[in-house]
Amino acid sequence: MRRAGRALALTTVILSVAALSGCGGSAGTVAAYFDTFAEGAEAVSALTAAHVEPAMAELLDGPVLAAVDAAQNTDLRSRGGALLLLQCDGRAAEAEAEAAVRLLRKHGASVETTTDPVEADRLLTARRLVLPSLERLGRVLIEDIAVPRAQLAPAVREIAVIAERHDVRIFTFAHAADGNLHPILVLDPDSPGVPEAAFDPHQILNPGKAL
Repeated sequence: MRRAGRALALTTVILSVAALSGCGGSAGTVAAYFDTFAEGAEAVSALTAAHVEPAMAELLDGPVLAAVDAAQNTDLRSRGGALLLLQCDGRAAEAEAEAAVRLLRKHGASVETTTDPVEADRLLTARRLVLPSLERLGRVLIEDIAVPRAQLAPAVREIAVIAERHDVRIFTFAHAADGNLHPILVLDPDSPGVPEAAFDPHQILNPGKAL
């Protein structure tokens, strides 16, 4: 352990292709906004089933996006309830990114593409700023859990159930390419200790055990 919402789904996909220096290929970055975190996780599982294997797949939930917005003066949360960032590299990067876009289009109502590398960097910067943004809110308690990529959606639904059961807000992001989830509690810095449920092997910081 370390410190440190679909009535009408809207998915916006941004594809940027930039030169990858020194390797004769390209790097593609895809960003997809979903109504819910679970929908984003389901899209990751669909990519896996289609044998689309990005070099990077990062999935951020709505509370995380709101925290980044508050800290960085961005508007990510207004675009959706979850953000999926994919990056493809190598000689087949453009084709792989295009395959991802085609598949993600099936999971949403709106698709956009751009070749602006500045936009790609801005989106990736948002991911890098997740923890600093959360640390502005209080004392951060973060955990790692690992699930098969096909089980990402059940895992994130279980996190939501646990949050409701304990009446707490859980911020979650995932290294979705490898099924690695980070459920995070942000605690009052003036309150000592950690909620007892955080240490229960079936509770806040270990939803994988409930699958």
